[in-house]
Amino acid sequence: MGIQGLLPLLKSVTEHVPLSRFKGKLIAVDGNVWIHRGTYACAMELAEGTPTIAYVRFCQKMAELITSLGVRLLIVFDGRSLPAKGPAHQRRREKRRQANQALSAFAELSKEQELSMAPNPGPDPHPSLTLAPTLTPTPTLTRSSAWPRRRTLSASSSSARRRASCSRTARRARATRRT
Repeated sequence: MGIQGLLPLLKSVTEHVPLSRFKGKLIAVDGNVWIHRGTYACAMELAEGTPTIAYVRFCQKMAELITSLGVRLLIVFDGRSLPAKGPAHQRRREKRRQANQALSAFAELSKEQELSMAPNPGPDPHPSLTLAPTLTPTPTLTRSSAWPRRRTLSASSSSARRRASCSRTARRARATRRT
């Protein structure tokens, strides 16, 4: 949750540095931010209630990345909910409930449209005269067959990604330390 508008306020005094600059030092990161970022990878599963640990894997990869550079890591999680934030938590719960309802309605509508668009040739009156095979519905791509999409990366693109991720992580770590 943090302090609203803090990062833009501190922008003029921030400096972008490589994460390796913190080698041998201890940095603290907000564990809830990592978990929230990790949920982007498995948003559909979480919305549908399908068990997943993709968000945990994201946190593990971030921790491995930072510690592989020789930086000691302290992951901080929020404590109990503050009573003063009760209304904000209630608003968020309501928004999630509405979003889940909208998702369910959209999924139902999509399913109906898919069924109505599927070709239905009906019975063949003269099967012996048919020259071409009868039309069958086109198979649709499902999440189970299309997800996850994995790409093989060359060493150079992988390291470029890692460097970009390190600079983002360093910015987050600096912002966390200052709060």
